[in-house]
Amino acid sequence: MMRETMIISLIGVSLSACADQRDRYQTGIREPISLRDDGDECGSTLVQTYVGLRANQTVREEVTRRSGASVIRWIDPGMAVTEDFSPARLNAELDSDGVVTRIRCG
Repeated sequence: MMRETMIISLIGVSLSACADQRDRYQTGIREPISLRDDGDECGSTLVQTYVGLRANQTVREEVTRRSGASVIRWIDPGMAVTEDFSPARLNAELDSDGVVTRIRCG
């Protein structure tokens, strides 16, 4: 009886320690990305969450604001674009339905 009580007590202590540890790190809020990756002059790493979304006016405004890019090119399928590389320019490639398929500097 004494041994069973001790085992149950130890299990209870272990479980409560795990719960306390887990709760300490769960905030329920995703931390915003505040810094660009090294070499990301156009801010493409800040807006990768928009890949897969339709590029409506709201998405375009948010990409512009969040990336901080000085120039943004919205590239439709088959659209002629220059091949010069500009590290500060953000390229957002769209599919035929206007959905963002890729975001990159260039």
